[in-house]
Amino acid sequence: MTPSPALAVLTLGVLLAGPFPACAQQAERPKWTGSARAATVVFSDTTSLGALGGVIEYRPLGWLRFDVAPTLVRATSGATTTSGLGDLPLALEASTKLASPLKPELAASLIATLPTGRSACGLGSGTASVGMELGVGITPSQRVHLSADASRSFTGAITLSSLDQPQSTWLDVDGDVDIAPRWTLSLSAGGDVGGTDSAGVAADREVGTGLSYALTGSLGLTVDVTHRVAGLEPRWGVAVSLGTVSTGLSALNSLSPVALQRQLFVGGGGSSGGIGHGRGRGSGGGGGGTPPSTGTSPC
Repeated sequence: MTPSPALAVLTLGVLLAGPFPACAQQAERPKWTGSARAATVVFSDTTSLGALGGVIEYRPLGWLRFDVAPTLVRATSGATTTSGLGDLPLALEASTKLASPLKPELAASLIATLPTGRSACGLGSGTASVGMELGVGITPSQRVHLSADASRSFTGAITLSSLDQPQSTWLDVDGDVDIAPRWTLSLSAGGDVGGTDSAGVAADREVGTGLSYALTGSLGLTVDVTHRVAGLEPRWGVAVSLGTVSTGLSALNSLSPVALQRQLFVGGGGSSGGIGHGRGRGSGGGGGGTPPSTGTSPC
């Protein structure tokens, strides 16, 4: 189930080569959309991360999207707090729905992360990275949508999310159910497969739930909560989104709470010293090899 670079590029190439006939039947969507997001994750009583950002999306075709997701990050470890711009992810996404009763959906996303965050402050990787996400989904009924995806960085120890372990593949399963007019409930679970961060630590496992409310048209408000099951994932996480893009960088654009959290905290080196797993261990470091100092650092 681990996506190799060759398989990922081939899948994206097939989707980019042209949509299946069912794509022509999709409703017309606005070319420009966006969302604003805020989130916080807690690793321990003294270690946490916060993020404030958004997604700007351009859709030249109904099946093709370009996304950019700038984020401001605030990291706290003990008495040390650092804040500043995180790394910048850019995504090219293609998806299509097949004409069948379950409306199966195939999607692929190529994600490049630019090192705009200051790695010396633990707010970025310091290295550009490239990764891929492959997804499939079905719609068993008008009210239910199920999806699964796998994402992986192709840049060694530099991960797509600062919450990932190096050289691992993150698997995510999500279900979205319309429980009432305007209201959608989301349930998701995810975990790392592989990775180099062993040392007796259990593999990362996380679950999440979210509630979305359609305010008007395509504008919606979503509140997500996530919880660690095993490994070095955040003990708790909360995220709030307002806009017309559900998860932005996700190939399937689902409402997965776990996937949304991982997309907000980008540009870390996983357990090799990024703002995610390095701080999650309570190492006390500022990330990127810079010794911590007491107080707030305006990185």
